[in-house]
Amino acid sequence: MVDERKYKAASFLIQLLSHLLLYAYWNHPYYLPHWTDEIDNFRLEFAIELAVSLSGNLQSCLRTAWLLLSKSTGKSESKSGLTLPVDCPCTIEKILDEDWLPG
Repeated sequence: MVDERKYKAASFLIQLLSHLLLYAYWNHPYYLPHWTDEIDNFRLEFAIELAVSLSGNLQSCLRTAWLLLSKSTGKSESKSGLTLPVDCPCTIEKILDEDWLPG
């Protein structure tokens, strides 16, 4: 049960990071309200799973999620010319802050 909860939390974190990147780099303002709604939903889901299962392992989970996301966006990066930083530019505090969006 604990491993399943950790997996779910990590999955929500990856989705949250992915949508934060979309919000930060998508060039069409038309989509921003959609990304904002998705970010809010994934923040809620991640916060719920976090409260239950991951409180002591956050930094490790964030590093792993960022690494997986970076690998999965490699093809998109080469097409767009965008290069993601090696380390996640967001802190857990920022990610969970309902008022924060990447600029």
